[in-house]
Amino acid sequence: MRLYTICVLNVPVVTMSVGAEQPLPDEFTTNPELMKSMRQTSELEAMGEEKHRVVRDHIEIEEALDTWLGEDLQTLVGTAGYRLWSGDRSHLSIREARTDEAEQWHRARRDAIDSQEIDAGEEDYVIFLVPVGDPIEDDDET
Repeated sequence: MRLYTICVLNVPVVTMSVGAEQPLPDEFTTNPELMKSMRQTSELEAMGEEKHRVVRDHIEIEEALDTWLGEDLQTLVGTAGYRLWSGDRSHLSIREARTDEAEQWHRARRDAIDSQEIDAGEEDYVIFLVPVGDPIEDDDET
């Protein structure tokens, strides 16, 4: 799992996890031979996959922007009373999260786990780096 920040007009707005993998079933983690085999396979795959990782991550982010995340960014209101994003892709930039953003993401995720908002095994998580207000309805103009 890696963390990326999406900026709108160069303002960091969202940090999200990408490339989260499902936890292994107990029968794998308690069997040393299976774990050894999985480690060896993962090491071999990692050698050839590193260059494709960024492309896969960006595809995952683009899919989120085309669906649920894009919808949130276009309907949620920032502190100035305007939508966080107009929908214009030229206003977006995506980069790996900075250390402070990653720390904020980890802290927020821990708080969500402690409050039982999410399950501890859930790695997919998104935080807004800016204060957000209620969504704007389609018939509202701002």
